[in-house]
Amino acid sequence: MTEQRTSVIEVGDEICNHQGLRVTITDVQTGECGLLVVGTFEGGDQSYESFWPYEFHPAEESHLFHNWRHRAKMQLPNGIWVGAVSTSRRQEWDLARCDAEWRLTRDAMRSEEMQSRPTEIRMGS
Repeated sequence: MTEQRTSVIEVGDEICNHQGLRVTITDVQTGECGLLVVGTFEGGDQSYESFWPYEFHPAEESHLFHNWRHRAKMQLPNGIWVGAVSTSRRQEWDLARCDAEWRLTRDAMRSEEMQSRPTEIRMGS
């Protein structure tokens, strides 16, 4: 009998970051806006902490993305890429805080999108 998955990512899964470095997942927490994913990079000498917003598309790596230190993409075991954001390594990772920060980010992204539209579209003309 084949084991059925219950989530897009689970403890024990191996994923790759945008540079091809492998991460073994040690914890996954499900929040209102996304998943808090924790793991260890191959070799075990560096930890991985990231928030995967549900509505965030994979993006090229960049630093200082809104109120996040970093944004990137991660490759799941099935080959699909997902978007991820992270904060300073010195900060405590807390799911409720990540959800709240993502709401602010989402609002800022929507505001930027509205500002980039021509005035007649924004005004409903």
